[in-house]
Amino acid sequence: MTLFEQRNNPAMAGKIRTQGNAARFIQLRNCQDLAVSLRIDAYRLQLLVLQPKYNCYSVRKPKGGFRLIEDPQGRLKSVQSRLNDFLQSAYLPLRPECAYGFTRAKSEDDDRTVVGNALQHLGCRYLLNIDLKDFFHQVSDEKIDGVWQSHFRRFDAGLRQLLTGLVCFRQRLPMGAPTSPALSNFASLEMDHHLTEYAHRSCMHYTRYADDLSFSSTEPIGKGEYHDLRNIIGECGFEVNPSKVRWFGDGEAKEITGIELGEECLRLPGNYLGRLAREIERYRAFFELESRYQTGASGKKLKLFEQELRGKLEFARQVLTEDDPVWQKLAESFEQAQFALEDFESVDWLDCPYLY
Repeated sequence: MTLFEQRNNPAMAGKIRTQGNAARFIQLRNCQDLAVSLRIDAYRLQLLVLQPKYNCYSVRKPKGGFRLIEDPQGRLKSVQSRLNDFLQSAYLPLRPECAYGFTRAKSEDDDRTVVGNALQHLGCRYLLNIDLKDFFHQVSDEKIDGVWQSHFRRFDAGLRQLLTGLVCFRQRLPMGAPTSPALSNFASLEMDHHLTEYAHRSCMHYTRYADDLSFSSTEPIGKGEYHDLRNIIGECGFEVNPSKVRWFGDGEAKEITGIELGEECLRLPGNYLGRLAREIERYRAFFELESRYQTGASGKKLKLFEQELRGKLEFARQVLTEDDPVWQKLAESFEQAQFALEDFESVDWLDCPYLY
């Protein structure tokens, strides 16, 4: 393939760009090198560290409780987004086979989505799911400094300190920063290595999608194996969430990251689509009401609701594929819900689907 053909082939161009970004980032030595790569003055980077601006708020988790979101603002978010491009590129050649989520694909066949992760365990007889507690918040600024020292050995102390300040908040990774997902994968490299080795010795198959760890086997997975796995996870600086540890035996319906494992294919949970349809209807009524009165009081909640629905629709699309007629109908309903109808009188204040 000629250089011209490479540049005009999207997949090849993306691969070349990724390799170039990885090489440039690895070669950085000091704060000035970083400033040049990011096209921003070094003193402005220092100011972002000294005065980090985050919008902090809580969102309700699907299964109860709240999740703290720390959303970086303005230039800090822009810098983190550019850093994320470098970090994703640098992580790709280091990525172990077990790692799914928060990572780019190496080829068209390299499916690193929740679907690709679940497919690795399709047809298994026994399954153990382990969830890590407060995944991002367990990655401290000390761990991040260790990432720089282990994988970016040309970085001097000043650059390591600057980068750590740019990507950490309250001395750990913030939930909401563009850089946190990639850095959590870097911080998990040692754990992934040890868990893969243990799984291989124990005739298990291991994958990790973000903070969801899955182990499948043709033989029962007992308390002894779980105890060993928990010790390995703890030694690598992470903590298991005991309330979310789930065992599945032979013949039982199995689930990974919200996806059911059928005999030969993946499925959505039985109530997923019906619940999603009801939520879209709530969103439609809420949107109509806000469009009429334009108070702005619920604009933030409405935006969060929209983002949540988009995420759920995308999840359903990945499992069902976009050719599925049920998914197409739901997607169409959602798009139509975002256009304010002329006849708002059909919406009563008492019917407003307030989000608490």
